[in-house]
Amino acid sequence: MIISNMNHFLKSNKLFESQVNQEAGFSLLEILIAVAILATSLVSLMAAQGSAFLSSERGDDLTKATFLARERMAEVQIELEADLEKNKFPESEVEKEGTFEEPNEDFRWEYTLKKVEIPMVESGGGGGGDDSGGSSGNNPMVGNYMQQVMDQISKSVREVKVTVYWGTKEKKKEEQMQLSVTSHIVKLK
Repeated sequence: MIISNMNHFLKSNKLFESQVNQEAGFSLLEILIAVAILATSLVSLMAAQGSAFLSSERGDDLTKATFLARERMAEVQIELEADLEKNKFPESEVEKEGTFEEPNEDFRWEYTLKKVEIPMVESGGGGGGDDSGGSSGNNPMVGNYMQQVMDQISKSVREVKVTVYWGTKEKKKEEQMQLSVTSHIVKLK
């Protein structure tokens, strides 16, 4: 009985050892595939993180530029309102530029102030050929009236455009990141 129990024990122990040897670990190929999958996923995750960082930085710069442009536009409008109270209204085109103070010294600004010119549209005639009033383009009185209205608008409206630039100063302005804000000032008196 002891011998039979011992034989039984040895047989069951050999079965156990063969199962342990077959299930004990991963093969080298399985480990290499797992590491390759992990490396690929980490590389793509890092690339996405870098892209998100650049987008966030660009968004921060654009937000700063928007606030700075609005600030500069408000300053220009206050100056023009003060001039209007003194009955001064700019007749010639004005261009100025500068740099913002710390901590925004990487941002530069320029503004232009110019007359609003509205072009007269000449209609090619389409009213029947006689001067009986079928088309306003054929009536010289309407054309003269429209010209007077355009002249008055040109005398009393100015366009203010503020542009904020940022990025490397070595590049031309056209190649730098920029944001423009446009407004109009009207002289009503």
